[in-house]
Amino acid sequence: GEKEKEMEELEEVLRGLEVEGIVSGAVASNYQRKRVDEICRRLGMKALHPLWGESRPSLLRELLEEGFEVMITSVSAEGLGEEWLGRKLDERGVEELLEKSSKYGFDPVGEGGEYETFVLSSPFSNRRIEIVRARKIWKGSSGYLLIEEARIV
Repeated sequence: GEKEKEMEELEEVLRGLEVEGIVSGAVASNYQRKRVDEICRRLGMKALHPLWGESRPSLLRELLEEGFEVMITSVSAEGLGEEWLGRKLDERGVEELLEKSSKYGFDPVGEGGEYETFVLSSPFSNRRIEIVRARKIWKGSSGYLLIEEARIV
């Protein structure tokens, strides 16, 4: 299916890169962790899962404290509407996300696919990704941000 195709494409891209491993953002999903582990095993790479088992509310707050700039790019949970697409997480956004996850019963870090994020900048790089052009695609009760053009600045 679609998930297998995604993994095949990821594996193909990784084969062409000079990398020693993959760092995953999996917190509690054995499904995600096993998929990354399997790709790494096949390619002879290391798989690192530094967030595994961490407190979800703490993780969101730590992202901001550590200097990450993160944007919501996909939502598919009750309580998360089209207005979240393209929204950069700040302190207010994190608190709103935690409140909504409690009210509507979804995972606060999106571990079940309730939302996806895109890292624009991090403390590990002196450059950042700037979204030049994007549009929201909304279908029923879920949607995503289609990034049409981006650049590294």
